[in-house]
Amino acid sequence: GICGADADTIACRNFLRQVAAGSGCYTHVVENTARRLKEMAQELQAEGKKPKYKDSVAKLAKILQINCCGNCGPDCHNSCAKTAEMIADAVLADIRKPYDEKMTLMKNIALPKRYELWEKLGILPGGAKDEIFNAVVKTSTNLNSDPMDMLLQCLRLGISTGNYGLILTNLMNDIIMGPPQISMDPVGFRIIDPEYINIMITGHQQSMFADLEEKLESEIVQKSAELVGAKGIRIVGCTCVGQDYQARSGCYKDVYCGHAGNNYTSEAVLMTGCVDLVVSEFNCTIPGIEPICDQLDIKMLCLDDVAKKANAQLLPYTAEEKEKITSQIIADALCGFKNRKEKLYGTAPAEGEKRVNVMAQHGFDKSITGLSEDTLVAALGGTLQPLIDAIVSGKIKGIAAVVGCSNLRAKGHDVFTVELAKELIRKDILVLSAGCTCGGLENCGLMTMDAVELCVEGLKEICTALGVPPVLNFGPCLAIGRIEMAACALAKELNVDLPQLPVVISAPQWLEEQALADGAYALALGFPLHLALSPFVTGSQVAVNVLTEGLKNLTGGQLIIETEVDAAAQKFDEIIKEKRAGLGIDNMLMNRTTPFMVPVDDVNPAIIKNEALCSECGHCFAVCEEEIGVAAKYLLNQREAYQCIGCGQCSAVCPEKAITGRPHYKIVKELIQDPEKIVVFSTSPSVRVGFADGFGKEPGTFAQDEMVGALRALGADYVFDVTFSADLTIMEEGSEILN
Repeated sequence: GICGADADTIACRNFLRQVAAGSGCYTHVVENTARRLKEMAQELQAEGKKPKYKDSVAKLAKILQINCCGNCGPDCHNSCAKTAEMIADAVLADIRKPYDEKMTLMKNIALPKRYELWEKLGILPGGAKDEIFNAVVKTSTNLNSDPMDMLLQCLRLGISTGNYGLILTNLMNDIIMGPPQISMDPVGFRIIDPEYINIMITGHQQSMFADLEEKLESEIVQKSAELVGAKGIRIVGCTCVGQDYQARSGCYKDVYCGHAGNNYTSEAVLMTGCVDLVVSEFNCTIPGIEPICDQLDIKMLCLDDVAKKANAQLLPYTAEEKEKITSQIIADALCGFKNRKEKLYGTAPAEGEKRVNVMAQHGFDKSITGLSEDTLVAALGGTLQPLIDAIVSGKIKGIAAVVGCSNLRAKGHDVFTVELAKELIRKDILVLSAGCTCGGLENCGLMTMDAVELCVEGLKEICTALGVPPVLNFGPCLAIGRIEMAACALAKELNVDLPQLPVVISAPQWLEEQALADGAYALALGFPLHLALSPFVTGSQVAVNVLTEGLKNLTGGQLIIETEVDAAAQKFDEIIKEKRAGLGIDNMLMNRTTPFMVPVDDVNPAIIKNEALCSECGHCFAVCEEEIGVAAKYLLNQREAYQCIGCGQCSAVCPEKAITGRPHYKIVKELIQDPEKIVVFSTSPSVRVGFADGFGKEPGTFAQDEMVGALRALGADYVFDVTFSADLTIMEEGSEILN
């Protein structure tokens, strides 16, 4: 530029401005969600009621380490309306902090290993809103001209976006709307019943529709629908807000008919001729639907001025006006259905004349929905161990999160996304999805059980056994945060950092600036991030070098641009193999000429092994890996010493008696024979029963007297019973479980 700004400055300035816009979108959503939560909590307190989804309150309160006032009674357990209000206040206070004051909840949300790294790198963000403000100021002319500083600012924005705009928005919505539930639901245009009044919703702010949902379930509204010739009124989900509903479909079966499709699909949804009103409150409400609504006489309402469309009536949502707004939405939907029906068939339709959904065959009947960080674990039996075992065995090579927008570029609407997912599952790579990508993947059948047939042996076996498809639906783009929570849980279970996991991220057809903020978050987390469309930074060699190579040495992340499906899938496969090698998985599998044996070192206090007796049958490793779950963790952690918990199960299954319990009687005998030692035996409650058969009694017989007598005969000075303290331990453990 004539001012002296070089290509690096200009490109990084524009990139930062885009990331700031995306972060602003998510921060707007999390702020509005926190406000909705606060309003709901205050209403409940005024009415003396508890939150409907109190477990979700308790969950988030535990994560954020927020404790109730203590005046709600013994059954509160941080699940009351007051706690919900305290959560909302804490979130609002954090995101409204100044730039130079760190957000305090961050440490409770982020993976500890990541938090420590971000702190070390100096990229822990201050208040989310002020971070955006500071970024926008930096991008003004003749201000910041340091490309690296602006790229680091992108990471700060990504971190605040992910932890607040994604994770906290989801968890607060769980309190307001209910948590996700796994189910197999219909998807696509087939969900639209032409005999109902259909309200198509678009956006990201599901909490704005809470009052509408409640009113639509009322008898008076249903009667009103019948008076204009409809069976009732339903919400048709489109874009991310529709996927939010879809994830919670079990909570709204009476008023929500399903998810029709993603952003560009919304044009075709309108073309079914069965939509009577469009209500939007955020993106991805594309301008392309405006002329269609005009042509088909479909009224548009907008609840948030940031998403105002040229031909839409603005009804700014507020808690004070929500009932009035809901009444207008219902009235406009009734009027829209009646007017469009009369325009088609007149005021007195002939018998058999009724509107028809001409695309009723589109989509699938049973597509998986409702995956989350909690429902995934629940589906695996309450633990991530089955997933870990599948990865260790190689039946699942790794995981690819295919997320983000839909785009008409990158080979066409949803083409790259769908074809990439197909290639990945053929390579035994499990696919998780969140965002508009879900709309394309589910409408092409990849989230149905039929898709299992596209898999090869390993992933096919796992999916068949669990009864799940190879592509899992986590919901809206906000649920990228849920995938991150699941990844963090896996990393904690394995005691590794996120970059070590055999996980890759792809946003192949990104469109919105929000996707760039998501991408900055993924890079800050240390994941490999693939895009099929390059962000607008190729004019800067500094930006290209930092994003594609330099970040490896900072956060562990890496940007990968690949415009061909096959090449992208192959690159993912190579990266996952590298990650597996880094964890030591594949080397052990490849070098396994005989079954694994449990290695026992000389200083193991619980067991000893006579290698000369070992027949290499593998029984010891099998029980350690499959029943106890220790061997799998050893493989993935590359610990220097084998991790043994001293359970002794390997010795119990060893047919050759090569592994036996380590005896300690010689040490005890020496102590008893030492006249200067006072020898005390402290007995566990189980012992008096566990060795009764050693005295010729039936197994399980109470043999306390025999036990004490034998110990005294051996030379014990004192024998103490720990039954009482064992009872105290049980009481304490029980309290910990309950709390």
